[in-house]
Amino acid sequence: MPEYQPSRVIEYNDIYFSCIHQRKLKERFTLSDHSLIYIKSGLLEIEYPSSTLTILPGQCVFVRKDSSLTLAKSMAEDGEPYKAITMVLKRRFLLD
Repeated sequence: MPEYQPSRVIEYNDIYFSCIHQRKLKERFTLSDHSLIYIKSGLLEIEYPSSTLTILPGQCVFVRKDSSLTLAKSMAEDGEPYKAITMVLKRRFLLD
């Protein structure tokens, strides 16, 4: 069993690298900006009020701003941590 490592989120210029070492982490959000999320490893489930999307490693998803959703981040079956890159698309960035 690998040694326990804390979960980390590193941010630089509205780009976030997430590395979650918990089996499953569920968070409720209302996003104020559009976002692109790329999954490197693990699994992401996006729960909207009327549907659920499952995003697998190697896939990318666009999430609209002002969306009320729940993000469920899970480790891979082999125990590899959830890793994702999120690019927040702020209005000023989109207008440049």
